[in-house]
Amino acid sequence: MAWEPEVGFKLAYADTFEALYEQFVTYTRDAMYFKGNVRGTSQSFENVGNGRAMPLLTRNSDTEYMSTPQQKRWAVLVPYTANEIIDQEDEMRSITNPESAFTRSLAGSLAREIDIQAFAAAIGSASVGLNERTLGTPVPLPAAQIDTTPGRFSFAKSKLAIKALNKARAWKTERCIFITAEQLDDVLGEEQMTSRDYNTVRVLMEGEIATYLGMTWKTTEELPMNAAGTRRMVITWQKMAMGMAEGLTEHDMERSILKNQALILYNKMNFGMVRIQDNGVFANECDES
Repeated sequence: MAWEPEVGFKLAYADTFEALYEQFVTYTRDAMYFKGNVRGTSQSFENVGNGRAMPLLTRNSDTEYMSTPQQKRWAVLVPYTANEIIDQEDEMRSITNPESAFTRSLAGSLAREIDIQAFAAAIGSASVGLNERTLGTPVPLPAAQIDTTPGRFSFAKSKLAIKALNKARAWKTERCIFITAEQLDDVLGEEQMTSRDYNTVRVLMEGEIATYLGMTWKTTEELPMNAAGTRRMVITWQKMAMGMAEGLTEHDMERSILKNQALILYNKMNFGMVRIQDNGVFANECDES
């Protein structure tokens, strides 16, 4: 008689999947303002502008209120699935093991999708409206937040992002810059990385940049190309400038008679991202070889 997964086995698989998903190489999830357990198809994030304090001129004057600009921006949740068919009995029983190639592959596929959608939201158009039924015209990333100067990636280009975020008064903490292996290779060849006069973190020995210029540097191959498809978009943001909403997750499995009793794994997640603050996001167009 064919082995049938019991309830306890299914729960163990779900726990393993969730643990791998949390630990897997998703570079953006922890770098965004996160709202979990969302019910429904959308979630709002408050875009609040800068106000200015007012002087108290007399002791018994009426209370005055700042007219701080604000709007709601909406992350629309989309379901994503990662499913697989396993037809080997030994592999079926090992899927609760964090070392299982199938479980790691499925968790990794959803983790990568989070990065892809986060980058798309960062440089795409943000949904604005008082509520999810009255969304207004989507807001694109302002041209001032995109560097289109020619050339490969360099520290000079990264400084443009720092300058833009500083001018916007973006928080100095929790800033991230996302590059690919190509851009990492570009900056590792610069004097600031090869000279001990500049570098105190021994980048040459470790072959990577952890923090530099007040930013956390993360290397990922999921960064998009520009609209013309000719240049890579290196993206920088401050954590509160990007929002991620995550709904319920589902994990299940069953033996399929139609697939010769193979085990089918089902995994579904609902999530969406939105750019909350335009001036907290910056993109550099970069040439690649």
